[in-house]
Amino acid sequence: ATVVGVFYIKNAFYYQNHFYMGTFINGVDVSDMTVEEAKATVQKQLDGYVYSFTDHEGRTSVIAAPELGVIYYDNGEVQTLMRSQNQWIWVEEQQGTERYEVTAGYTFNEDVLNAWVDSLDCLNDGVAPTDAYEQVNEEGYYEIVEETYGDLIDKEMLRGIILEDVKSGVTEDSIEAGSEVFLTPEVTADDEDLVSSVEKKNHEIAYQKRVDEITNINLSFASYIDVAYLDQTALKGMIKDDENGDPQIDKDKVTEWVVKWAADRQLLDDGYLFLRGRSKCM
Repeated sequence: ATVVGVFYIKNAFYYQNHFYMGTFINGVDVSDMTVEEAKATVQKQLDGYVYSFTDHEGRTSVIAAPELGVIYYDNGEVQTLMRSQNQWIWVEEQQGTERYEVTAGYTFNEDVLNAWVDSLDCLNDGVAPTDAYEQVNEEGYYEIVEETYGDLIDKEMLRGIILEDVKSGVTEDSIEAGSEVFLTPEVTADDEDLVSSVEKKNHEIAYQKRVDEITNINLSFASYIDVAYLDQTALKGMIKDDENGDPQIDKDKVTEWVVKWAADRQLLDDGYLFLRGRSKCM
């Protein structure tokens, strides 16, 4: 019993400054190491850090710790983990399977990383997306030309993704075609404002074409004094909408015009009124 007690106490003092089994720092197993040994191991692991990125076309680029200037710094997490250990339950800890994991601090040159990101092929050979827009077709009506998506990447978003990867110790990442990192059109063919604009313009065009059609008239009124003309320009000022909103010639206004013209020349009293013209609408 005395031997067992001595062995127990000896190991308790051992785990006063050594990590239990199953302890990981930055993903590195530091079981049975002291704080200083663990820090040195983490630094060695950081020195060998390599990050690789594969774009949507399968092109892979890498950057390593020496280029990034990765340096370990003590943020207190390693020492805090050691202090949190209860040395007197080492027997239970050795028999258990619990994993302890913390992240140690390290720095790197973000400017170097950003410059590396900017040099990636996928950021320098993409085709920008285009917005949907309206244009006039051969019939004179407006139509919507659909948007295109291209394959241009949002540089700031990709920078942010890769920066977080390196900060978290991720060693590789990739993007797929069509993922959220690609720029998308701001205006699509189903955009409500665009659709509404085209519909409104086409309605105005159709309305005007109908006005042109029904006012395609050339009437002349002759008296012994002169000849007056009721042409398309004048008739366009005599348009009103029917109950469906379609244009039609206001017959009352035409009548008023003719009566006034005749009255001014006293033709109604004398009986002189000659109408010359041709129109299927009238």
